[in-house]
Amino acid sequence: MATIHLSTVGKQYEREQWALRGIDLHIEQGEFLALLGPSGCGKTTLLRLLAGFEAPTEGEIFFAGERVASSAGSVPPERRNVGVVFQSFALWPHMNVAENVAYSLRARGRVGTQSAHRIPAVADALERMGLQRYAERYPETLSGGQRQRVALARCLVQRPRLALLDEPLASLDVHLREDMMELIREFHQALDGALVYVTHDQSEAMALADRIAVLTEGRLLQIDTPHRLYREPRSETVARFLGRGRVLDVELVAAAGTGRFSARCAGEVFSVRTEADAALGPARALVRAGDVRLEDIGTVNAKVIRQRYLGGKYELELELFYAPGSSLVCEHGSSLPLGHDVVLSIKDGWIVPESV
Repeated sequence: MATIHLSTVGKQYEREQWALRGIDLHIEQGEFLALLGPSGCGKTTLLRLLAGFEAPTEGEIFFAGERVASSAGSVPPERRNVGVVFQSFALWPHMNVAENVAYSLRARGRVGTQSAHRIPAVADALERMGLQRYAERYPETLSGGQRQRVALARCLVQRPRLALLDEPLASLDVHLREDMMELIREFHQALDGALVYVTHDQSEAMALADRIAVLTEGRLLQIDTPHRLYREPRSETVARFLGRGRVLDVELVAAAGTGRFSARCAGEVFSVRTEADAALGPARALVRAGDVRLEDIGTVNAKVIRQRYLGGKYELELELFYAPGSSLVCEHGSSLPLGHDVVLSIKDGWIVPESV
């Protein structure tokens, strides 16, 4: 198996704006990469370029050093050894589960005419996806989660060097998603190649992926591990898109060791993390909900303007008294009335680099 590389890839549809522009991306062997962004940001277009369903308008795509796509031409999907799991599952209604799983092998002439469930690779995929007892069933008799398992097994059986999953959980009920997320982890572990997972759901991307590529309006904003994207976003767009928090105007007033400054906002001074080249002066700080505390004593500095119950805890939105138009969110164990005055403290923050 080998790496996949995209170099300044762009896609423009006739008489339309660019769906993708300037995409530089390197996908490692065995990596689980999530493409995350709002609807219309270019996620599915990028997936289709990787699959070979469309050709780029500019740039190049390489599999294991071999150019498979450019504006001059494109290697067809059937010659890329790429597996695709569609959001609609795309199962053949006239085939049973085993035959659906075996379809890609038969289409490539890799198996004979024997019964599908007797093909070792098919039997293995059915077992891994928990489908042994459904081998003779037809898609119309299966639940949404079971059909998803069939689609995953069909992809797995061909041993692709790259598996592409297009919002695979979007059509499932909420209560099924946790089980299916665990199944997708097992699916990835069984693959020999890389996995690219398209989603607009940040919780899925954060829970499953090794790295997340955040896109908006056809541009790749940042690619990093879930932890770094959450704790150290490169831009306010990424900061606001991922997780719960607010970006505040602050003043960096003193250095406090390597990668640390003291920041002032709304009369409070608190510690923030920064890049090494940050300087004293105005900046924009991301403060996550988990870094805000309500104190029992101190000077009242905020009031509750909104709350919602999250199950076992409440999320409160707090309006800051000494920073007009600014608010923070925090988690609290009990409900507080709207308009209730509170004393808050900020335990940590991150200076967004593109704001400095």
